[in-house]
Amino acid sequence: MAAVMNADAVGVTSLQGKLLLIDAEQTNARVVAGLLAAHCGVRLVHATDGLAGVALALRERPDFVILDMRLPDIGGVEVVRRLNAEITQRGLRVVILTSEHASIDTVKAMSLGVFEYWPRQLEPRLLEAGLRRALTGRRPDPARRLPRQFRTGRALSDELAALSIPSSSGPPARQSPNWP
Repeated sequence: MAAVMNADAVGVTSLQGKLLLIDAEQTNARVVAGLLAAHCGVRLVHATDGLAGVALALRERPDFVILDMRLPDIGGVEVVRRLNAEITQRGLRVVILTSEHASIDTVKAMSLGVFEYWPRQLEPRLLEAGLRRALTGRRPDPARRLPRQFRTGRALSDELAALSIPSSSGPPARQSPNWP
């Protein structure tokens, strides 16, 4: 007879929340739906274009959004702009799917408060780990953030504030023992 184990007994945290997938590719929708089958506390909402995704985000108030940057109607950066109030005021975590590591659109989206970026080919292990980070309030994976030299705007200001470094300060003044 097989033993049935409680998820809490083996140290697995049951995830709770609502995930919005904004992606025209049905393959990604199937991957996400398949993974979420193991998490009965997570509900999936899916939009196949940017405008429908923004409308669903405002109506359904998801906890986490996975956003493909290439959509049939509006671009991913525009979706992030339209969700900016949700990101800043409510703490909505948005992950972008992109094939370009440091494209101008990726940098723009990250500067508008995107949580992480992931490669366009969505992998189940990455999705599982990212879902856990987003729904349990953990920090973003540093490997899924832009290198510091590409960060601008609010994303960099937030990071500097978290490190207690004033964003307006320049390099320390040079002091020379020979100067009066």
